[in-house]
Amino acid sequence: MPEVISVELHHIGLVPSDPEHLGRVLLEIVGASELPRSDGHRDFALGRTVLRLHDAALEEVPEDGRPLRYLALRAPDLGEVTARVEAAGLDAAKGRGRDGRGEILLRPEQWGGIPLVVTDSALPGGDPGTAGERPTSGRKVDHVGVACEDLQLVRDRFCGTLGLLKESEETDTEMLVPVEQFTSDKYGSWMATQRRKASTSAIRALFVTLSDLELEFLEDADPDGGPTAGAAAASEGTEAPRGGSQGADSRVISRHIERFGPGLAHLAVAVPDVDTALRQAHEAGAELVDSQGRGGARRSQIGFLHPRSTGKLLIHFVEHPERW
Repeated sequence: MPEVISVELHHIGLVPSDPEHLGRVLLEIVGASELPRSDGHRDFALGRTVLRLHDAALEEVPEDGRPLRYLALRAPDLGEVTARVEAAGLDAAKGRGRDGRGEILLRPEQWGGIPLVVTDSALPGGDPGTAGERPTSGRKVDHVGVACEDLQLVRDRFCGTLGLLKESEETDTEMLVPVEQFTSDKYGSWMATQRRKASTSAIRALFVTLSDLELEFLEDADPDGGPTAGAAAASEGTEAPRGGSQGADSRVISRHIERFGPGLAHLAVAVPDVDTALRQAHEAGAELVDSQGRGGARRSQIGFLHPRSTGKLLIHFVEHPERW
């Protein structure tokens, strides 16, 4: 197992075209708490995670309009991180942040399309456990979704080079099962399921722990391996999650990479009841993709908000009965 180095999440960087609108979404729909304002940006807390909303007037707003832009990591020893990165044959550009503290810039193309900044600055709003501990909301970030082209590469980078821990890995395969129907005027009707199965699509997911959330790397996969969610649940004698459209999800990943390239894709917020969270979001003015929860990764129930009403930030709620 790789040596674990001291790296944690500092903040998630958001650069929206309409900061005021996205700020209202975070407060009124997502359930975040606002932290004291810093120069050039606003900070919002979701659990122990800080979402940094940059002022569009001071930043170059991306042409594609997607607000989810980068991850900032914190490491007390930047030299240790630089040595690990360069020993792996990767680039680590040294720079200075706005506060004058040192930082390292890691090239997105070497890290699964994710722009990464590593800083030695203190955590926004004060370190946990101190008198200045930052406020937290009743909700937390469950994971950050990443559209991925090469799962092995990101596993090597994040688990190998940075030494982050793998939380879990899974394959979700959607299959077509031929069914034959018989109808007789004497013996009645019955159906038989043929043994032959035809795979249609598959997604592989790797969850890597970063502070108190996970990075969820999603890759369209060869649909020739792994049980469906229902088959896995049946083999363990437990109830399968409510079904979703895995094939539709895999097409979303493909379209995301075709349009934007690999990288940060969505923000997932943990809730105790996904149906209630979706209803409350709709009542607060959010347009929904899912009117009720459907089966997601790690035996969860998920429900997406439409990015038209969230300032193009793709958000979904996630309910983990067995995890939380």
